[in-house]
Amino acid sequence: MFGPDGRTVLEADLAGADDHATIERKEERARIQRQLAEIAKKQASILKQAQQGDPDAPVTAALRGSYNELAKDEKQLQAKIAALDELDSSTPRGMTADEVPLIDALPYLASNLAKAPEPYLRALLEAVQLAIVVHDDGEHATRTIKLPADKLPEITHVAERITDVTPSHETPARSRA
Repeated sequence: MFGPDGRTVLEADLAGADDHATIERKEERARIQRQLAEIAKKQASILKQAQQGDPDAPVTAALRGSYNELAKDEKQLQAKIAALDELDSSTPRGMTADEVPLIDALPYLASNLAKAPEPYLRALLEAVQLAIVVHDDGEHATRTIKLPADKLPEITHVAERITDVTPSHETPARSRA
């Protein structure tokens, strides 16, 4: 992840990323939105008919019942959309292709990590939630880092501090032509 091939590896991972669940939620949301639009159209028609009818007539009472049933269906569909929204907000968002250039700066940071003071290194690794899982065979490991949106300023600050306290390489962002 910090090496010179980090970007290539990440781009390959992004290309193979499975966003099937996200696509399914988007399609489900669109289907529900169509159902809600149909309910609104039916409710408008029923309301118009009920307004033109005799308030005491059985057909007007039936229209009110139909309208109320549609209102109940509408509420259930809106609850489904809220559940989909909750899933979307709780599902970690993967890195997009637009954010991949950030990876280019990692080798410059990596060259300074070995020399970084322990408090800065600890703060950076905690901020990015570094996790390394060694697999049962002992020959393979999976590294995971997270870049929570609410911690990006902290991560950036710590990374800059590491670069500042160990000035051995210029990063692309700091180099001047």
